Amino acid sequence: STIPTEENIQAYQAFVVNNPDLTDAELEAGLRNTLGDEVYEGIEAYYLPVNDAFFSNNYFNALMIEEILSTTTFSTDDAYHSNILDTLGEVFRRRSLPILQSDLD
Repeated sequence: STIPTEENIQAYQAFVVNNPDLTDAELEAGLRNTLGDEVYEGIEAYYLPVNDAFFSNNYFNALMIEEILSTTTFSTDDAYHSNILDTLGEVFRRRSLPILQSDLD
């Protein structure tokens, strides 16, 4: 497999975002057709494990939520959605920093 470039990863992400209704098999076939087998397998081997590790990290999720809240206004029920994200961010921060649990309460 080929080590993916930034352009390869952006093309991968764009294809996934622009085709939300595809099944996993259709998505893989489309990605292989768009990127080629070597690039697709390179992304599967090099990029996705790192990406998955970030998204499973509580601290990363807390920071991502803070970034969303600082730059986003929801078109409907902004206060409701912001409150949910704020609550989720607090949960992720507590999971990331359990030693500070008493300070967060």
